[in-house]
Amino acid sequence: MAKRSGHLVVVSPPAAAATRAFGLLEDVVAALQAMADAAVVSDQHVKDVAAARFGAVLGGHEAIVVERVGGGWIRASGHSSRLDDRLAEIPATIPVSGETVDLVGIGLFVSVKPGVGMLADLSVADAGHVALLRSLAIGFGLALTAATQNRVTQDAMDEIVSLQQVAKRILSASELDEVLFSITRETTRLLNADIGGVFLRDGDELVMRSCVGNVTLDIGRLKMKRAQGLAGRVFETARPCKVDDYLGSDLLNQDFFWLARDERIRCALGAPLHTREGVIGVLEVWRRRNVPFSDHDVGRIVALANLTTIAIQNAHMYESQRTAVQQLTLANETLLRQNEFVRRSSELQDDVTDALLDGGGVAAIARIVARYAAVEVAILGSDFGVMATYPSSVTTGTWLSQVEAASRQAPPHTNSTTAVTSLDDSWLSMRPIVVGGDRIGWVCALSRDKPADIQEIAVRQAAVASAICFLEQRAASQARAAALSALMWDMLEGTPPVRQAALNRLKDFAIELNGPIRVIHGRMDKLPETARIEGWTMDMVEHKKRAMREACERALSSCGLKLIALRGDSVLAITSALDAGRATKVLTSLHEAILVNHGVTTFWGVSSPCDSPSHLPSANCEAICAALAVVRLRTTKSPVVIHEQLGVLTLLLQDNGNTDGQDFHKFIKRTLGPALNYDSAHRGALAKTVRTFLDNNCSLKITAGQLFVHEKTVRYRLSRFEELAGVDLRRHRDRMSVDLALLMHDFSTRPVDAPD
Repeated sequence: MAKRSGHLVVVSPPAAAATRAFGLLEDVVAALQAMADAAVVSDQHVKDVAAARFGAVLGGHEAIVVERVGGGWIRASGHSSRLDDRLAEIPATIPVSGETVDLVGIGLFVSVKPGVGMLADLSVADAGHVALLRSLAIGFGLALTAATQNRVTQDAMDEIVSLQQVAKRILSASELDEVLFSITRETTRLLNADIGGVFLRDGDELVMRSCVGNVTLDIGRLKMKRAQGLAGRVFETARPCKVDDYLGSDLLNQDFFWLARDERIRCALGAPLHTREGVIGVLEVWRRRNVPFSDHDVGRIVALANLTTIAIQNAHMYESQRTAVQQLTLANETLLRQNEFVRRSSELQDDVTDALLDGGGVAAIARIVARYAAVEVAILGSDFGVMATYPSSVTTGTWLSQVEAASRQAPPHTNSTTAVTSLDDSWLSMRPIVVGGDRIGWVCALSRDKPADIQEIAVRQAAVASAICFLEQRAASQARAAALSALMWDMLEGTPPVRQAALNRLKDFAIELNGPIRVIHGRMDKLPETARIEGWTMDMVEHKKRAMREACERALSSCGLKLIALRGDSVLAITSALDAGRATKVLTSLHEAILVNHGVTTFWGVSSPCDSPSHLPSANCEAICAALAVVRLRTTKSPVVIHEQLGVLTLLLQDNGNTDGQDFHKFIKRTLGPALNYDSAHRGALAKTVRTFLDNNCSLKITAGQLFVHEKTVRYRLSRFEELAGVDLRRHRDRMSVDLALLMHDFSTRPVDAPD
């Protein structure tokens, strides 16, 4: 044995070297086993064991584990060593790719993995030692990796156990206040925070419901709107949020900086409480220390927020009700379920039949279907009006839009099919109610789960039963309407004895015709021509007529409707007397609705008010005369004419020979044509002057005063009008023709809402 440069050099005979090599192999195997066992404890224990085992393999030479930190190396194993003084001499360019390097004057460096190595107090090693050292280095690296993974796993297990304990304490509480206090306390403890609080949503605000660790009372009474403070930002974005410097953060507004200063808050962290309905609150913690929350803390508070949401929902369930959920489990119960399904279907059909026979109507059908299929049920009419619901608290407005959209997409051949649509968190089943090939309504069922067979059967039975109900109601309604229609025509066209008999019969229907009343006459314009152009069948034409009558009945139901009847292309109605303006407004809206929904133009005539049912024949003639005025004058500005507005035109409208209004327009054009053309470029001065002149008994002075012009101006305008129109206003016949032509022109161009 010799010593060189302060290091030991071992020289052995060949036989002794072989024995030594075998012993080294045993040492290496023992070292690898020891490092593997140490990996179960910790990575630091692995480093300590590795240093000792490396030294043993090297014949008792001292060895230490070193790690790179920044630009240098530090000892990472055992106690202080004489090698510590040599760490600063390790070159920065030393290889880290699994090599063994002899650092002259420092020691033997064995690379384990990037940033980790073993330094031994040995300068020279033979090839056998190098191979063994590399094996030890590989085993050491694997042991370190295993220890790190074990530590991560153990940390995760500790985290899970901690969260389990917290969840157990939180979820064991039943009262809401107790739940919130437990949540706040455990969250503050787990996140090592100074203050913790739970906000719950109240309308569009967040209200502090529980707070621990606060100094001031103000924080316990906090109310925040969206984007106010950190909780308000979480409320607005529905995402977790943290700030490392509360008072210096650009993310937050300054609404609550005064409170942060009072509580000496430095950093904060919050997470939303989510349900299917949205954010119901915010869980938030604050620190007074300048120690920002980590990303790991964000994950923790999100997990705690989820637990909080569950706990709050559990507390609400304790406060309101408990629901029992039953699950079908075993596959061998399939036959039993099928038998049960058949039995329930039979019972459902029997109950629906009994409800029909008992006259329960659609309300009873909805109740039975909801009970058998465990769904929310709504039965709608053709206009999607709600006919019946069960339970009565069902809010159909939340899914009526889906029903209307699906009905528009459903082709005619799907009348015998139940359409199923998946909504956000539920399933909507809808089946048309069909009578005579027409869809007259819909049966809709809303369920949380995907519809099963019993729901399909229930919806189908409800559609059939509802169709029978509608048929029964339609038959009764048609019989009543036919009886009332016959009585109405007796009132309008019968002799006095017939009218008196009809009046007496109306009392059986609880219909009184006392007080001022009007007759309304409506007609569908050129229905045969429109049907031919549009390719409508006879059934479609009849449908248009019924739709016009139903629309008229709906529009006039709030206006004192007494009787209504359909004859050919016309609808006649008797209503309480409306003022002319309201009657015009209601019927004009009705005209526009029919045009938009059915593509048919209508016109309407309204009689003058009459005080007695005995005057109804005259009122009927007035309504027909007023409707005729719309046809003859052919003005699109006014689809409604009130009889008392016609004036002298009523005398001209008695001629039923011409209904296209061409003679009226020819008369106006022949009498006023050149003057009207002149007026179109001169602001209507001539026609206005002549109208005022005739209305004031041909007085130049009064006319000039009303028009605020000189008499010479009036005289000039009259002369100019006579010249253009070819008339002499001094002649009575010419004055009468001009007066009538001006009246007809004024009436035909008057807007709908113009005063009388």
